[in-house]
Amino acid sequence: MTPGTPRAWSVAFVEPKLLSPAYGHADRKRMVALVRADLPGCLKPNVLCHELFHLRDDAEGWLWRELRANVYAALHFPLGFVVGTLMTLGSAERRRFYAALIKSHVRRQGNG
Repeated sequence: MTPGTPRAWSVAFVEPKLLSPAYGHADRKRMVALVRADLPGCLKPNVLCHELFHLRDDAEGWLWRELRANVYAALHFPLGFVVGTLMTLGSAERRRFYAALIKSHVRRQGNG
């Protein structure tokens, strides 16, 4: 994370249909971290930590930002990280979602 002037942020636990298949989303424009309300209790803090990290992270590149947020959240909430990883591996919808995201970002990198 880059040090700087702290900006106020908020958190909202939302209905799954607003984010699914994603577990969370960081809206940097509005400085709000969204987390699915239906997630297991041990996973919510990990996802929240991940999204809050995104709100303050100024790193370049989608993959690098995701890796940084995942490592940071995993170090603080390791059980949530393991549960989230296992849930993702067990969900064809989430695997397709992330495969499409990665493919999209790889294509963009190739055009830039």
